[in-house]
Amino acid sequence: MPFVPNGERLRALREQRGFTLEELASKSGVSDRQIRAIESASPPATIQLRTIRDLSGALKCEREEIATWISRPSSARANVNVNANADASDERQTRGARESEKHEQKLPPLSTLAKRAALERRLRIPARHLQVAGERVEVLGFDRLYEVDAAFGDWAAKRFGVEGVVTEHRPIPRYVEPVLRVKTGIGAQFLIVREVAREPLYVSIFTRTSAQTRKLIEAERAGAPIAAVARVVVTRPKGEWKGFFIFEKKPKPHPWALVIETLL
Repeated sequence: MPFVPNGERLRALREQRGFTLEELASKSGVSDRQIRAIESASPPATIQLRTIRDLSGALKCEREEIATWISRPSSARANVNVNANADASDERQTRGARESEKHEQKLPPLSTLAKRAALERRLRIPARHLQVAGERVEVLGFDRLYEVDAAFGDWAAKRFGVEGVVTEHRPIPRYVEPVLRVKTGIGAQFLIVREVAREPLYVSIFTRTSAQTRKLIEAERAGAPIAAVARVVVTRPKGEWKGFFIFEKKPKPHPWALVIETLL
């Protein structure tokens, strides 16, 4: 359960949208009893990602507006290496750019991934690597994921490490099975989350074997962190094939996906 709820913010957003507890419960599928508990003076310490996803979807807000991601103690030190002096240094470097703010305001708003990729660069967080059969495999961070998403063709068949906690899974759609050459009911899709610069990094991955699928489901149940090597698979839209749908607030087809090769 990697999220700490912000009950005051949840109540404020609910009231701003004119929803009663019962109305928000009906729109989100989260019980009014649970919503009341979150908004109370003694809210639960943590809540499930699925609850946050459903509430933020009903309120049409970002998940982080009503909850804060926390990492487990076992993975926090390994996943975050923030230099406290970076903020001050970068602030000095960016003072000269403030004159262009009025022009930047005319640009479209940055995506969440773009903002977090910029944060990762600003804090100069070094890339993590996995050692696999004598090869150093880069672990996906915000900046690399942002680059791959934009220029996926340049990264086709490349391998990346994926680390974090399994928070959700679902079956692979039947139209995806032949694309990934997966037998019906064998593979699955998983959402992996880890903390980078105190922000949650979400990565969707696909499994191809029953052994991989079972191991990740067991990790999800145990709340245990996982590490894996995944390959970038690119399949452009053609005919009825529109693309891969990953775990997103507003799902849209993607011409590329990460498919597990090895679980470590």
